[in-house]
Amino acid sequence: LKGTVILISANAVSKILGATLKIPLTYILGEEGMAIYQTAFSVYIMLLSFITSGFPLALSKYIAEENAKQRLGNIRCAVHISMVIMSIAGVILSTVMFFGADFFALAMKDPKSPLAIRAIAPAILLVAVGAVYKSCYQGFSHMTPTAVSQVLEAFIKLIAGYFLAVMFSAFSVYYSSASAIFGVTAGEAFATLILFLLFMPYR
Repeated sequence: LKGTVILISANAVSKILGATLKIPLTYILGEEGMAIYQTAFSVYIMLLSFITSGFPLALSKYIAEENAKQRLGNIRCAVHISMVIMSIAGVILSTVMFFGADFFALAMKDPKSPLAIRAIAPAILLVAVGAVYKSCYQGFSHMTPTAVSQVLEAFIKLIAGYFLAVMFSAFSVYYSSASAIFGVTAGEAFATLILFLLFMPYR
């Protein structure tokens, strides 16, 4: 129950920060820029679903079961193997998204969005790596690191997305929308770093 409350609270704060970002972005990017932003984000969510659909949940469930039986060696092995698998999957999907940006843009009927799609592509790899750490924490019913990373991710995404959009607003809408969505990549990078740093003593 405590872990559930922590995650719900963190999710609520993240949603509020996310909504706070989109309000000023609408004025900075305009309709055309927001359309590009949403196109890139939709492609990102579509490819991300291949990673987040079930593997992290299965890993956290396995860790919880093995922890109950005090089989810590099995847990270490599972975490290492999962990190390799998720990293490879993240690299593949990020590469597909980056180099296939033109294809995805045409498929989404938004030929102006390739730059924005490339700007958010590295975030898939970062989410894949971070998902392993989160699964490990959740398997041990330790929800605080996940909640902290989630809130910090939303905060960095808000700050970076807003200031980059303002900085590049003097240029074309392609650059301003791509720089704004790069805030997602920056947020994921910071969140993954926090998860890694918290994991080092916890391991």
